[in-house]
Amino acid sequence: MIHKGHYNYKKIGDYLALAIVFILLSQTFFRLYPFTEITPGISNGIDDWFRYWDNAIDIHRNGFWIPSQTKVYYGPGSFLYNYFVAGCFLLFGENVVPIYFIQSLLLAFSILLIYYTFRKNLSGLSSILLLLTLFAFAVLDVYKYYTFKLLSENVAIFTIAVFVYFAKKGFDNFKIQAHYLAVLFLMFSVLLRPTIFPLAFIHVCFLLVYFYQNPQLKKLHFIGLISLLFVGLNFLALRNYLIVGIWTFLPSEGISDSWKQLLALDYTTVYKKILFALGFLSQLNPAYYPRPHWFLLWLLYGFYCIYQIKNRKSPTYSVFLFNALIIGFYVLNILFVTIDSYGFRAFLPFQFLFIGIAFLSVDKLFSLFKREEKL
Repeated sequence: MIHKGHYNYKKIGDYLALAIVFILLSQTFFRLYPFTEITPGISNGIDDWFRYWDNAIDIHRNGFWIPSQTKVYYGPGSFLYNYFVAGCFLLFGENVVPIYFIQSLLLAFSILLIYYTFRKNLSGLSSILLLLTLFAFAVLDVYKYYTFKLLSENVAIFTIAVFVYFAKKGFDNFKIQAHYLAVLFLMFSVLLRPTIFPLAFIHVCFLLVYFYQNPQLKKLHFIGLISLLFVGLNFLALRNYLIVGIWTFLPSEGISDSWKQLLALDYTTVYKKILFALGFLSQLNPAYYPRPHWFLLWLLYGFYCIYQIKNRKSPTYSVFLFNALIIGFYVLNILFVTIDSYGFRAFLPFQFLFIGIAFLSVDKLFSLFKREEKL
């Protein structure tokens, strides 16, 4: 029962969630109308969105394993995204318009998944602020720059959001089916963004400890989860073996670029990459504007970390995992990703999760402000 003068934040959040889906889809309609641009443009063979288009055309017309690449799969980095685009071609024809609509819808669903994942951990007002913040970041960082390009981050943001949703259910509520779904979407995420491949091992380590500490869970399920992840991550390796007889897990282009980045690292480069991750984008590319909303997010996350340490608060198992994944993700980007040419999209796949974790401290901030007012 809602008392007079009180707001039903849960219902408000549900309505706002529907409004966000409507806003993004309607804006996409008006942006693409009259739907005459059905290709990403004239391919230059360099930009990833053209290369994904060419690979998907090859799959759609010539065969499942990308026949034009007669050697070990080279690139672009996301092997699975080629098949997402080719699947859209199979359903809707060789046309980017339906793909952009789907990517807009996936962005909206990603916002909603993170919102519903963390809503129970927040007060009513904080949950609404989380939803609006997710929407703002989605528009400013994803929709404005990347939704209307054939780039794997558009799908990876969604698959990671689904992973987060089911991982939290699995760890917090002992739902074994949720664990299987979480592992499945983690597998999709790695195939979409191979730079996060090491994060799969972090998740495996957490699963190992989790099953050890909860003997009531059948160990056979742990074997099943690891097997599912292992088999799925061999999708690219299977393709390479069938085509050239070599079993390799990752795109050769990505491996060579990553090693070059790691070998070329020095203190100055690491310092600039850290500043870039904080939102000072011009440190690596003068053409990029600063992202002040990133600064605020890091400040909020910093407050969350300080509060947890100062008060010796033990996070739930899922939140502990999410923090480990966030830290691992940023470290991997700083060490291995060519950020200056790649752009800030390198940091987008885990950004919504980062926002959700940072917002766990918002209610504490509100209580501090109220205490100051009383003083």
